[in-house]
Amino acid sequence: MSRLASVLLPRLLLNWFLVMQTAVALYRLLVRTVQTPPSMSEQLRYTPLF
Repeated sequence: MSRLASVLLPRLLLNWFLVMQTAVALYRLLVRTVQTPPSMSEQLRYTPLF
């Protein structure tokens, strides 16, 4: 049982980290597209997200 936990726990933590990172990136993109004027959004469209 401890061997199974030592295998599954890092995978769960890694999946949770990736999901949270994706959610934060999507939230930032949403905030950018909603709150910026059109000239700023045109400029931000050509900048990389990460």
